[in-house]
Amino acid sequence: MAEGPAGSYAAMWTVQDTAGLTYHGTGLLWFITFLVEWLFVEDYPGPLLLLFDEPATPLHPSAQRVAAKLLASISPRHQVIYSTHSPFMIDWNFPQRIRLFTRDHESKRTQIENKPYHPREGVQHIWDPLRESIGVTLGDVGILGEANVLVEGVTEQVLLANASEAFASRGKPHLDLATISILPYGDASALGHLIAVARSRTARVVVLADADEQGAKARRFCEREAVACTSVGDFAERTEGDRSVEDVVGAAVYIAAINDLYARFDWFAPIDGERVQAELAGKSLGKYFQVLFEERFQHRFDKIAVAISIAQRLAELPDAVLLRFQSLIECINSHF
Repeated sequence: MAEGPAGSYAAMWTVQDTAGLTYHGTGLLWFITFLVEWLFVEDYPGPLLLLFDEPATPLHPSAQRVAAKLLASISPRHQVIYSTHSPFMIDWNFPQRIRLFTRDHESKRTQIENKPYHPREGVQHIWDPLRESIGVTLGDVGILGEANVLVEGVTEQVLLANASEAFASRGKPHLDLATISILPYGDASALGHLIAVARSRTARVVVLADADEQGAKARRFCEREAVACTSVGDFAERTEGDRSVEDVVGAAVYIAAINDLYARFDWFAPIDGERVQAELAGKSLGKYFQVLFEERFQHRFDKIAVAISIAQRLAELPDAVLLRFQSLIECINSHF
């Protein structure tokens, strides 16, 4: 290591194989340089804003996954933002962290899409906007992992991944997100395709189904295909009627999150918990609020936004809610 101007240093290194020949690959050069920078960042006492343009581009896919995990390990202490065209550098488990930048060739302006997982008009599947942009097909290796939890929608993905990350930080049972991918399938046809692709790659799969008509179809399909399936209704606050992941959160906490999130809109009036309980009947909380918002406010209810809001305040949730999620995660892990 040679000392440069103003106390800076230049590190000189070589990597040789058993025959003494030197490796000069661009990928190795990038990775060693990145590790040196990463060690400096780890030793820095205060939080930093770290910006990366197309990191790990020279690396092969498995090494890109390693680089992505290293960047994720820095994020609890530092703000990390990076651009990428690689599906292997995207952490699909945390959709709220991803933004899609697209170029409008007519206006010459760049558009930012905050919900790259949301199907556009004429697009049938969840995540298609992002997949189309980077050229990844449904079930591509960039999405499927060694082990996979297939859930109905992005709401389940957000809550499961963030709850698991929170449990991991507390030393409690959690999903190992380094090896487990949480993927929304959206409909029965996509579920069947994802399971078929996972089997072709000998990847393990657990399906999480709602306790409703669509969930019943998913459970019957899994039974026919001998695929592990867990009903989210078994971990809900209620024991009867349709139940989805919102019912694992529970009515009181979920209503409080809605009131807090939508309080900024003039057209919104606070939701009364007692009225919800009286009107809920056999509906799941998610379905109930979708109908209520259309009829009472003439606005679309954003389940994903509410889920993200709850995920950001996991530490504040009652112990009973966290225990339900922990039990659900333990059940999923038991199938792996």
